[in-house]
Amino acid sequence: MFLHFHRSMFHFSLSLSFSEYENVLKKFVHGLSDSVKVFSSQGNREAAKDALGRLKMVENEVCACVCRL
Repeated sequence: MFLHFHRSMFHFSLSLSFSEYENVLKKFVHGLSDSVKVFSSQGNREAAKDALGRLKMVENEVCACVCRL
């Protein structure tokens, strides 16, 4: 019984950690999306391209994070 309790608490804290991690990733997605728009409107193509690449990496991590749960 004691081991079962600790195992369930571990899974609970692990899912909480993933939830927090996913929230941080979503904030990055929002910020990078805004950066792409700003850099594009300023004509800074290289910075927009860099931000877009980073955005794609974070979006892929969000998808991987969701798939793990």
